[in-house]
Amino acid sequence: MTRQVDSGARRIATLGALVDAVREVSAAEGVDDACRALVKAAARAVPRAEIVFVALASVETGDLAIAASTGLISPEFRYGRAPHGHGLWGRAAEQFLPVRTGDYAADRSFEHDELLDGACRADGVVSAMCAPLVAGGRAIGAVFTNGRARDMFDEGDMTRLAEIAHATAPVIRRAVSHAELEAALSGVAAARNRLARAVAAHDHLLTRILDGAGRTEVVDAIVGTCDGVVAALGVDVGDRAVAAAPEGSDLDPLRDRWILDGIADVRRTEEHRIVEHGDGFALFVPAVAGGRYLGAVLALFDRPADEADVRAIHRLVTLFALVAVRPPARVDALAEGVDAFQLRGLLTADGPLNDDARVRFARMGFDLSADQVVTVAALPPRSDPERVAGALRAGRPPSDPVLVVDDRLVTITAGEETKRAAEEVMGTARRRTGIALLVCASIVRDPLAGGLADAYRTADAALGLLQSLGRTSGAFDVDEFPSHLPLLRSVTVDSVVRFLDDTIGPVVEFDCQGSSELVRTMSVFFAENMNTAATARALDLHPNTIIKRLRRVTDLLGPRWQGDPDSLAIRIALNLHGLARGGADGGR
Repeated sequence: MTRQVDSGARRIATLGALVDAVREVSAAEGVDDACRALVKAAARAVPRAEIVFVALASVETGDLAIAASTGLISPEFRYGRAPHGHGLWGRAAEQFLPVRTGDYAADRSFEHDELLDGACRADGVVSAMCAPLVAGGRAIGAVFTNGRARDMFDEGDMTRLAEIAHATAPVIRRAVSHAELEAALSGVAAARNRLARAVAAHDHLLTRILDGAGRTEVVDAIVGTCDGVVAALGVDVGDRAVAAAPEGSDLDPLRDRWILDGIADVRRTEEHRIVEHGDGFALFVPAVAGGRYLGAVLALFDRPADEADVRAIHRLVTLFALVAVRPPARVDALAEGVDAFQLRGLLTADGPLNDDARVRFARMGFDLSADQVVTVAALPPRSDPERVAGALRAGRPPSDPVLVVDDRLVTITAGEETKRAAEEVMGTARRRTGIALLVCASIVRDPLAGGLADAYRTADAALGLLQSLGRTSGAFDVDEFPSHLPLLRSVTVDSVVRFLDDTIGPVVEFDCQGSSELVRTMSVFFAENMNTAATARALDLHPNTIIKRLRRVTDLLGPRWQGDPDSLAIRIALNLHGLARGGADGGR
């Protein structure tokens, strides 16, 4: 009779403890408080436990992370994760039953994990129990009791821990579900706010674009209005950087291969792409208008980018595309009666000029039959082309106009000295504004047959090629370029980089690791019609030195580099490499 009374009393005490545990966990506010209440209840149920903690499972991976604890001393345990399928958690989650061990390190009834075992050693864990929190047909977490001696827990301890876990699991699940719902609602509200800011920024920026704002303002708006964006880069159809934010951003498609790869992917698919980069994420969005690819924008996030971010960035990138296709604004007059709008038409026209056009320009004082040179200049990012154009116009005669076409400076200069015209534009801009320009000049041939437009297109294409090679300043006469380079007027940065890597990349890399000057030797070797003795004289070296260097090139590129068609590709690559490294006055 006494045993029955004692057993009933113990059972009543156990039920009372369960009721208290459920009440305390239910009264808690939020998941963290609920888990702390469960830790206290488990510690009362198993008083011999030196360490008690509650861990919740990730829905995606099933790994455990500690939500509340008492008695832990090591950061390895406190902030570590228990991988799904390993340790006591692996058995408990699989069987939906409590698990107990008297010697964790020696027990081989469950799968061990090196990091988890290390955390147990750091905290001195020997004995351990795990009771799964089962709700809704899955293990959402577990409550653990640990000790720093062998066989500290018996069957009664495990039963009491399992009963508390079973009774409080639905309460913990409701707390988790409530927290997830609140997080989801908060995320929806945040997404709505991000989209609202993007719409407002789009509408405001559209007005500014109609007043003349450009791609730099679009990229600035992306960084300024889109949460989580720490930097942004805009590139044109040739992969050349045309805008970056914030000022001083180090995003560079010429230097960073991962940027070129992302741009090439969105150019091919015309769909956005998200890639992990460093501690953040990069979102690439193509700029497309009328089914035509016009460039791309890269937005660098310090957090994962979601669908709301993609929609917000997409909205602003439509303005980036709009700027790319926007016709140039009309300027009424550059000087004494010279109409900039008509000059732009002259530069972009095809075919010979009609008699009306000749008469019209003659009345403006613009002699189409005179010898002329066209220069096209690219400015550094965030430079004001109109300000630089104004500085160049000062002191020039009306017959030598300066105008802005697609954010580039175009000058038309009387005379035939092409290189001098380019150097004069570069030097004048540097003296008057402190800005370094990249300038290409082309002489006008047969102006009445459309030669002015031909010269403009030639200089503009050469400028794009130099930018693809990474040049940012210098003065160039396009007639001094190798004869085959005009064939490359439509190249992109990505195609140039890949071409150089595929043809002379191993040689360039070898030179970078030492002082062998293999690239220079190859250039002179081809310039001297592949004559070893002449190459030695040109470089003031012994012929045996040239022979050794050429053998090294053969080791790097293979035996066919001197023969057709490989030699033509290598000649082109050497010319491009020379332009990229300073083949004209000025520097990068």
